[in-house]
Amino acid sequence: MNSWRHRLGASSRCDLLRALYYQHRAAGLRPLARLAGIHPHAAERMLDDLVAEGVVFRWKPSIRPVYGKNPNHSDWRLLKAVFDAADSVVDERQQARLNHRARTILPFIEEAGSMVRRARRSIRVA
Repeated sequence: MNSWRHRLGASSRCDLLRALYYQHRAAGLRPLARLAGIHPHAAERMLDDLVAEGVVFRWKPSIRPVYGKNPNHSDWRLLKAVFDAADSVVDERQQARLNHRARTILPFIEEAGSMVRRARRSIRVA
């Protein structure tokens, strides 16, 4: 299930990139680390590397810096394709799971409707 992340490199680095990808604004270190599910110190080291590569920008409006994706970097086009493809697979799996659940529940719903109709006929309820 997570093989696409391992192909991109360390899974925690990919999780961090994914957290950045879905942010519409620059975010702080701790929220990004929390979204990625990694320790803030590890996130800080990875973000420093990404800033050095130019994939991420760092801006220091106050004491704590905020990080955001550099939309001009070419890697984001590739990452967009990878993340969108991964999301569509998850959506397809979720849809298949819901369809299966609906198919298994439908006979019970039909039987319940039949029971209600029989009960209404037997006691003459509208």
